[in-house]
Amino acid sequence: MAIASPSAPNFCCTTRSESTHRRLWSQQVSSRAGSKRVSIRPGISSRLNASSDGELVYELNYNSQRRRRGAFPVYVTLPPDAVGPTAQTMSRKRAMAQSFRALAAAGVEGVVMEVWWGLVEREFPRSYNWRGYLEIVEMAKRFGLKVRAVMAFHQFGSGSDDPFWIPLPLWVLEEMDKDPDVSYADRFGRRNMEYISLGCDVLPILHGRSPIQAYSDLMRNFRDTFKPFLGGIITGIQVGLGPGGELRYPSCPTHKLTWAWRNLELGEFQCYDKACANG
Repeated sequence: MAIASPSAPNFCCTTRSESTHRRLWSQQVSSRAGSKRVSIRPGISSRLNASSDGELVYELNYNSQRRRRGAFPVYVTLPPDAVGPTAQTMSRKRAMAQSFRALAAAGVEGVVMEVWWGLVEREFPRSYNWRGYLEIVEMAKRFGLKVRAVMAFHQFGSGSDDPFWIPLPLWVLEEMDKDPDVSYADRFGRRNMEYISLGCDVLPILHGRSPIQAYSDLMRNFRDTFKPFLGGIITGIQVGLGPGGELRYPSCPTHKLTWAWRNLELGEFQCYDKACANG
């Protein structure tokens, strides 16, 4: 879903076949309404032109009238460490402010904000901390940018040595330690802790709640917390459904994530946990 922002120029992409060329131009547009002078902020659009030899040329131009037919807004994904390890505050606030200012000046429509379950509900069930994410949304509003939220219920990174390491909530990992069948397993019993097994989706394994109920409670709390921004600043929400945010089985056991890039061994089906086997 794409919603145009009236407060920031639109960054659009279209395609067409033409001779190879590159150009960039801008103009100051203004109009008079009675005694008032109204400035119109030009919107940026981009084209990907194909020359006769197949070379693709990127073209930027300003369009103050309307978004071209077939064009679409561009959103830039924020880094995974955009908030601190406890989601208490935004990371590198001054650098982020400069980045947001540059994105707005470039005509980008908005940013994609990944909301990590392992940060928001880190310590205890039903104890949510949204402060860092609220700061991001408020900063986006200040610079005239939109926000799309991605609800991430999986781990990020390959292990504790990864500088961007974001595990599942600590209390969820404790339940996985108590009952290994909460996590995925291959035929040799090797576990993958990236995401709770889909076979457990409706089982009350998380302090009396099922994973689906835990996900729903977090998203309901997100809705209540960010209600003033929904539909205006926050224009879209995407929900992750598995490892890497994708509806799939993991590709390998957890311990192989750190060295899979240099191992020629093929992956194993991660569907041999008790819940999957009984399903």
